[in-house]
Amino acid sequence: MPSGVRDIQLLELKDTISQLNNTISTQNELIRSLQKMLQERDAKDSEKDQLIANLQAQLDYLKTRLFGSTSEIRHEQLPGQLDLFHLQTEDEPEPVPLEVEIH
Repeated sequence: MPSGVRDIQLLELKDTISQLNNTISTQNELIRSLQKMLQERDAKDSEKDQLIANLQAQLDYLKTRLFGSTSEIRHEQLPGQLDLFHLQTEDEPEPVPLEVEIH
């Protein structure tokens, strides 16, 4: 009888091993599907991050254009155009006042 009990125990162990192998393969499939889902979500998140970065850059540019400081200083004077804010420098001669003769 001892061999009969051993045979039963061996069969039970083989069944347990078979069940464990099935469980392992099922869990491996689940892990693979979850990894695939994570990769897809990461790809979508990357696309969204890029879109957000582009929109943020556009927003910053438009804010600067709308509310940023502007320069009204002209570094080049147009020919024939007088400069209202031009201050006389030491290099320029003093203007000579004209005397008007009245008859």
